Amino acid sequence: MPNLQRWLFVLSTIGLLSVVETDVRSGEPDGKRVLLTVDYGDGVQKKFTSIAWKEKMTILDMLNVATRHPRGIRFKYRASGSIALLTSIDDLKNEGGKGKNWIYWVNQKLGERSFAIRSLSAGDHVLWRFGTYE
Repeated sequence: MPNLQRWLFVLSTIGLLSVVETDVRSGEPDGKRVLLTVDYGDGVQKKFTSIAWKEKMTILDMLNVATRHPRGIRFKYRASGSIALLTSIDDLKNEGGKGKNWIYWVNQKLGERSFAIRSLSAGDHVLWRFGTYE
């Protein structure tokens, strides 16, 4: 009987480990996500690692999703047609001119067009940094 108890213990342990492994793996990105990092320029960052990517998603869409997170962001922008200018994130406002402003990168490349129309692909990493153009 002790051998039977030992085998039952081993089998139940293996079963438990497979459940734990499944739970851990389910938290891994599936390639259908986009990552948003907001860098306030003072050593503080917010990272959103589980924003679900959708077909035709833009950076503006991504920011709107981030506002709905319990510890999300608030942002303001001005728009005219397809042109949009981000003016603040979490009450940190653009300084204009040669001051600090919100600047975005996608996959470490400086944004070249309005964030309102810049489409994203699954796996893209968007960084908004409060800083100066270099």
